[in-house]
Amino acid sequence: GVSGPASVPEVSPEAARERLTRAMCETLAAVAADRPLLLILDDVQWADELSMSVLEALALRSLDGVPIAVIATCRAEEVDGPLRALIERSRSVVRVERLRGDGVDRMVADMLALPAPAAEFTRALFEHTEGNPFYVSAYVLVAVEQGYLRRDGSGAWQLARPREVGHAAYTLPIPR
Repeated sequence: GVSGPASVPEVSPEAARERLTRAMCETLAAVAADRPLLLILDDVQWADELSMSVLEALALRSLDGVPIAVIATCRAEEVDGPLRALIERSRSVVRVERLRGDGVDRMVADMLALPAPAAEFTRALFEHTEGNPFYVSAYVLVAVEQGYLRRDGSGAWQLARPREVGHAAYTLPIPR
């Protein structure tokens, strides 16, 4: 006669997670065996348990000289216990702090290729963003879309006067 399918042994959730974590690490190591691998993970403060398990394994296990570099980003104010412990054990941590007023000035100058942006605009921008670089870039894009920043005839960026954009002061709309 014909026999039925072989029974699959029960595996605990912990053993299954360990098996999957090991398989992910082995797969990444196999990819990196041909050429160096850079793995970038953004917003790991929202990582699920399995993703954290893989990240911990990559950070803490020796992969026998396999050329894998992992860059993981997170928001410092949202770091919890397991992620905090991983950060403390990591080989290298770079903290990106909020920008001060002069940092906002430099960032806007770089984004718009300006020698010096209008101080009143960057001051309003700093107040709206509290120096968060992501928000600074989003607000600069909104300022261009809403006509606060315009190119003149020579192609240089000019700051529109508040009355030219229908406001008494620089009150930037919140970016989507």
